[in-house]
Amino acid sequence: MEKTSFLIAAVVLLVLNHSIYSSAITNLTTDQSALLSFKSYITLYPYNVLADNWSTSTSVCNWVGITCCVLHQRVTSLNLSNMALTGSLSPHRGNLSFVSLLDISFNDFHGQISEDLSRLHRLKQVNFEHNNFTGDLNSYSWFGNLPELQCLLLYNNSFTGTIGSSLCNISNLEALYLGQNYLQGSIPDEIGKLSNLKILNLESNQITGSIPSAMC
Repeated sequence: MEKTSFLIAAVVLLVLNHSIYSSAITNLTTDQSALLSFKSYITLYPYNVLADNWSTSTSVCNWVGITCCVLHQRVTSLNLSNMALTGSLSPHRGNLSFVSLLDISFNDFHGQISEDLSRLHRLKQVNFEHNNFTGDLNSYSWFGNLPELQCLLLYNNSFTGTIGSSLCNISNLEALYLGQNYLQGSIPDEIGKLSNLKILNLESNQITGSIPSAMC
């Protein structure tokens, strides 16, 4: 009887391990597909880092700029800062559901940022500084749908429009860098709702009016 129970437990454990392993492989394949799509939108990478390293012959967790979680075997960080990359953003980044850090600063990415990014609910830091992203800042109201976001760094791009109240819905936000863009208008009073905000950079825009009393 004890031997039979042991065999049953061993079989169950084997099945569970196989299920977990299969799930990890499937999830990592999803991340790989999303990253290869991201790569396909890059038109210039002078150092050939991605061309030589980002391929299906290498585990995605060993790709340059990628960090994976050992437990879940999912991509948790994408850091391609300062690599002289040129291109636009793939609309499939929303499949990188475990990513908490997305840093493509100091490159030459252009165009608008797809709302697909709002699906990354684990995002804590978005660093798109020193690129050439465009669009009315109010059209990016979906940033307010990122509940874990702590740092939103959009410094030195080509965003226009005003600072909409939707950005004031990012309750965990600690740092907001919007300087060196083409923003106009005043600072919304609702920004005082960001009780965790420590840094607000709006330099070199056409911001008018006074600082909301809630921030003083």
